[in-house]
Amino acid sequence: MSINWTMIAPDGHTPIPLPREKIFFKQSSTNFELDCSGSGYPGTSGGAWHDANGIVFLSNQRVIYLPDRPSQQFKSFHVPLLSLKNCKYEQPWFAANYISGHVLPVAGGGLSQPGQVKLTFKEGGGFEFYSIFRELLERIDETNEVPQHLEALPTYTASGSVAPGEMPPAYTEP
Repeated sequence: MSINWTMIAPDGHTPIPLPREKIFFKQSSTNFELDCSGSGYPGTSGGAWHDANGIVFLSNQRVIYLPDRPSQQFKSFHVPLLSLKNCKYEQPWFAANYISGHVLPVAGGGLSQPGQVKLTFKEGGGFEFYSIFRELLERIDETNEVPQHLEALPTYTASGSVAPGEMPPAYTEP
């Protein structure tokens, strides 16, 4: 997850897509809450952010939230799909539907601790968001396509003890 790292188009209400990114869902009139306060012990506080009205986007790579009225402290939030864990869709009796989950920090994202995120859909769209989100996770799982933003594994280098084309020790060719 990252705070204030999303590149925003000149209109101020649209994120600039990453390479090979496609937006599948957009919903305005959403409420955003992020709590990274940790365990409550001194020195472990990561902060908390709240915004009463904004736009949430769901792409094939990440979830993005842009507040309607950005402030110096909070201009944007995004979390890679695979860094949003234990996501639940809730339908309270006397309140708007919301999605909550555990978010993990990403390197260079401005946050060092995991946190809890809650997106409240004040004018509908929560079920559609959650359905598309689950479908995207299933597709990533089925195809083993890791979104582009994740780092590739390092290349393997052979040890110097065996020359290329030579058989390993104690191995005889059949």
